[in-house]
Amino acid sequence: MSWLCAAGQRPKTDAELHTLLGAALDPHACYGGEALALPVAQSADMLGIAANQLAGAMMAAGVRPAALACRVVGEQEFNGVVKDEGSKAQATILGLREHLTRLVRREAASAWAQGASVWVVCDRLGGRTSYAAVLAAILPEFGVSIVEQTEARSIYVLKDGRGREMGVTFKVEGEKSQLPVALASMTAKYVRELAMARFNRHWRGLDASLKPTAGYAQDARRWLADAKTLLTREDRQALVGRA
Repeated sequence: MSWLCAAGQRPKTDAELHTLLGAALDPHACYGGEALALPVAQSADMLGIAANQLAGAMMAAGVRPAALACRVVGEQEFNGVVKDEGSKAQATILGLREHLTRLVRREAASAWAQGASVWVVCDRLGGRTSYAAVLAAILPEFGVSIVEQTEARSIYVLKDGRGREMGVTFKVEGEKSQLPVALASMTAKYVRELAMARFNRHWRGLDASLKPTAGYAQDARRWLADAKTLLTREDRQALVGRA
């Protein structure tokens, strides 16, 4: 939230946040209902103070946020990807494809037009160390050169026939050394937590004694057992991940 506020955007509800980030939730009814008021964990005044401090630090460092977005892969879409592709890793690659495609068409295109260089840093996707074929499939107009592929990081340079060049790095625990990676992680987790707040509100509206869940594997199994009398067969098919 403080990053958006520092950039002049202050969403007052989670619905406004979703619009700013392009984050469309799964269409199941449990993610519907009234919008949640923001901020959640601090006051509007405290958020303003944090945003001002952040804006000052960015100005001093000579940096600014060019764009902030979040792609939500809901349960139904996730299950569809796993069914069609045979691997949950493809759901992550789906997000990578959309991110790089948007980058080339918008932010990177603007940077290239100004003669600036472009470098993309991503957290490593699971245990994968080789991304050359993935990048070539996502951006077929670019040739992909491997600079390094190790357990710690994988580095590539992409060039096309128009003279455009882009570096791409996948790093283990990238959020520890790259602020954009950390910001991306925080944004995704915040959107997820807000979605789970909607989820729990919906089901506790049907049974107030139902203990909320954060949705992670072990507690999700507990929650499914607790909510078994509320869930229809269609609910289970729509809300339970295949992997």
